[in-house]
Amino acid sequence: MGKGCNYCTLWADEINGIFHHMESIAPVVLASPDEPSVMAEFAKSRNWKFHLISTAGSEFKQSLDFETKPGPPQPGVLILKMKDDGTIYQYTKANFDPGDDFCGIWSFLDLLPEEEADWHPKKKY
Repeated sequence: MGKGCNYCTLWADEINGIFHHMESIAPVVLASPDEPSVMAEFAKSRNWKFHLISTAGSEFKQSLDFETKPGPPQPGVLILKMKDDGTIYQYTKANFDPGDDFCGIWSFLDLLPEEEADWHPKKKY
């Protein structure tokens, strides 16, 4: 979820809107490829309330299969769980893509006339 991706910003804005509901069930942390200072400034400008971590300079994205080849990372959601012995494991994972079930705007866009189908998110309108 980096500053350079309008789609990631769209997903993060939606997560921010439901954050307090999600946080009542499980911790919510978003990872960004941006340097911590860039990430913090951008999050503040968007009024994001969730926790953020920077993956800059690490192999975090690769180790969780969110970046499997050179090029931009693939955004998504990952649920980690802890066993009784303290071992943390990947419980489930899904990628984010335009039209996915994780962002409510896609369902609304599906109701619009066909000529509106080429919509792309922006950081400002």
